[in-house]
Amino acid sequence: PRTGEILVNKIKNEMLDKTGCNIEVMVYGDGAFKDPVGGIWELADPVVSPAYTNGLCGTPNEIKLKYISDNVLSNLRGEELNNASTGEYVNISGDLYRVIDVENGYTKVVAEDSITRSSELVLAVPTIAVTELTYNPKVKGSAAYIINNESGQYIDTSYFVNHNVKVPIYKKDIIYGEEVKTEKYKAKVFAPNMYEMFSAQVNAYGHVSHGYWYLNTSKTSFYISAVTDIGVPLNKETRYLSFGIRPCAYIKDNVIVTSGLGTRNNPYIIK
Repeated sequence: PRTGEILVNKIKNEMLDKTGCNIEVMVYGDGAFKDPVGGIWELADPVVSPAYTNGLCGTPNEIKLKYISDNVLSNLRGEELNNASTGEYVNISGDLYRVIDVENGYTKVVAEDSITRSSELVLAVPTIAVTELTYNPKVKGSAAYIINNESGQYIDTSYFVNHNVKVPIYKKDIIYGEEVKTEKYKAKVFAPNMYEMFSAQVNAYGHVSHGYWYLNTSKTSFYISAVTDIGVPLNKETRYLSFGIRPCAYIKDNVIVTSGLGTRNNPYIIK
């Protein structure tokens, strides 16, 4: 402004009268900064400050903030994912996951839906005898083995870590509280535990999830645990053994949130 000197002194005096604080005021031309490498002032405006109070007389002392963020503060980290809360969402290479829990620094997540490619459901169909259908990722041809070893063909597993997975085993019907024992296996990708799931069928947008295996398992032949294509939990005898893969995994403990709010529409983005 042409009356810039009058303006800045008026603001200074009014602030002094109202607050008792003696402040300095300037009309600032944006884009002027001192290059930290060359040591020269880069001026995007003809005059850096067309008006200022007397306390600002002399050589200014300014640096470029981007230089500070890229060099001096480059070691600062964003919030770690293992501070996330149960129920929050994470985007991993375009696939949406929901946080189940955080255990010893590792974030346990489950995919929002079963794996599909080109609109086709990716199936885990056991090729072993029905007498050996217990969930065990070490047994080749089992659903557990397929889920752990073949999911990486369809989803990004680079953020996941091999982790102990507890598999509840039942004598016959797969019913809560009827477990006869629990086995532990190491796996990078595994099926959900039916008791940890938020929903087995329709989400808030009216979409019915595809069928998928659970890791809960029975010692009795043909007794399995899964969710059908219409969202109905199945935990008894069946001859139908073709279900999809809804991957669960533990995310590495050093993963950082770079953006997002953890909601379904604005999930965490990680690196």
